[in-house]
Parts: sequence; C-alpha cells; structure tokens
Amino acid sequence: MDFEDLTFHAAHKEYLNFLDDKSTPRNGVYFEKVQNMIRYKRHRLIIDINDLRCFLPDRVRLLFSNAVPEIVAFQKALMEFIKIIDSTYFREIEKFFVGFDGCVRSQFLNPRLVNSYSLNKLICIEGIVTKISFVHPKIIRSVHYCPNTDKILERRYSDQFSFESTLVGTSYPTKDEDGNPLETEFGLSTYKDYQTITIQELPETSPPGQLPR
Repeated sequence: MDFEDLTFHAAHKEYLNFLDDKSTPRNGVYFEKVQNMIRYKRHRLIIDINDLRCFLPDRVRLLFSNAVPEIVAFQKALMEFIKIIDSTYFREIEKFFVGFDGCVRSQFLNPRLVNSYSLNKLICIEGIVTKISFVHPKIIRSVHYCPNTDKILERRYSDQFSFESTLVGTSYPTKDEDGNPLETEFGLSTYKDYQTITIQELPETSPPGQLPR
C-alpha cells in the first residue's frame, strides 16, 4: 500500500467516523440525516462545513485545497455507512454523493477571479445565472446485446467532469472485439442528468467602468 492509498484510507476512516455519530456529543445528527436520506430515497447528503470544521479541521483544510480526493473518500465512506445501515437500499442505488453548505470564508470568489488556481478546490461563487441549458441524459453505463453470440457486453464511461481517477471508456461500442454487431439495451443502461449554466458577476461587484464578466 503506497502513501496515496494510506492517505485515502485515513480520510475514508475519519469521514466514516464523522457520519457514525450516534454515540458522540452530536447525538446522531448525521446518523439521523442518513436515515432520512434512505427513508425518502435520496442520493445526496448535505454536509455542514461548520460541523466538519469543528470535528475534522484538518480535513476541511484539505477539502478546500485538494477537493477531489477528499470528496471521493467522503462519498466512499457514505456508501459504506449506508451499506451498514440498509444493505437493500445500497444495492438499489448506483452511487451516493455528498454536497456542502455553510461558511466557506476565504473560498468565496467573484466569477472574475476564477482561474486555473481554482481547479481542484472547493469554492463558492456568487453571481447572476444568465444562461441555463436543457437537462440532457449523459450515459455512465451502457449495456449491449450481441445476437450472433448471445452475449451481454457492459461498458462504463468517465470524462473530465468525473471524479473517477481513470477513464473507463470514451467511445461508444457498436461491435464486439470480433466484429459482431451490438444492440444497445437502453432500458438496462444507466444515465445521469447533465446541465450547464453560465454565471455573470454581480454589477455592483464589477470594477468601475468595466462590464460584468
């Protein structure tokens, strides 16, 4: 196990202990939140940054400066915690996610100030939404049937917007490795909602004499 694996394991364990707070001074706040999440068939758990700051201050600093591995570790911990509480619901859902709320202090940025240094950091942006695209389905797992061989082929996909460390697939298969045609089983494939927005800085925050970006 290399250093990165050890770091990820440590983060995963700390986040799991944070969620399993039934016997802590917080009296099961997040234990109850996860139970409600399962009860109402939700996929995302909202975490208060202030709670993290009180109990895991080192993790918060890493979350702000190196967000992707921290979020991946947190989501893995959430998945494991849900599996412990309700294994049936765990098997029903493909993935679980965490979101964040609360005070972000220095991570609050004007859209004009967002640049390459903002990559892989957890930031908060205030502005006016000027454009919203339609919600499109983006495929994350496709299932294909080959009539010639009577076999099922499955492929997973990842892109630059995914937290996955490796690209599982980039091209959509129409034939198997022997050249036999494939038929897509749309009902068995898995999709996620995909939408883009355009944000413009508030006019009152723009420098004098300049148009909002």
